[in-house]
Amino acid sequence: MNHKQATILPFIAVLACAGCAGGSSSPKIGDSHDIVVNGQPVKATLLSVADPLSGPGVRADKGWRFVGINVRFDNKGKKAIDFQPAARMKLMASWRPMSIGAVQGGPCATDFAFGVQIKPGASDSGCVVFQAPADVKVTALQMSTGEGNSKVSWDLK
Repeated sequence: MNHKQATILPFIAVLACAGCAGGSSSPKIGDSHDIVVNGQPVKATLLSVADPLSGPGVRADKGWRFVGINVRFDNKGKKAIDFQPAARMKLMASWRPMSIGAVQGGPCATDFAFGVQIKPGASDSGCVVFQAPADVKVTALQMSTGEGNSKVSWDLK
C-alpha cells in the first residue's frame, strides 16, 4: 500500500482485548485489541517482532540494535481513518520507552510508521522500527488510547 506523511493525529480509545486467552489483560504476539481511531472502530493486531531487526540496510550504531514491530490495523468503521502509528506506540524495556528508529533497507524501510490511511472495511499492515540498547530486553509494546494516560499493551516477555 502507498503510505504518505499523515497530518492528522488519531483519537484512539480502547474498547476491549479481542483474542486474549481467558480474558487476560496482557495479550501477546498474534493477539488483537479493539480500539477507536478518529471515531472509527479499528482492530489492532501485533503480528510479529523482529528482535534484532536485520538485513540489507539495517545497521545500528555500536551498542544498539533495531527492533521491528509488525502490526495490522483493520478499519471496522464506516469512514476512512488517517493516522500515525509511531505517534501512539512505545516499545518498553523495563520501565522506560525505547526511541523510534529508521532503517535504510529491508521490510521495515517504509513510511508506514508515519502515515496510514485505511478505507472502511480495509486493512493495512507494516513495520514500526525502534532502537534499543543491545543489552536491554524489551518487555512490552504499548499503544496510547489518546485519553489521558490510558494505553493498551502487548506482553513481549
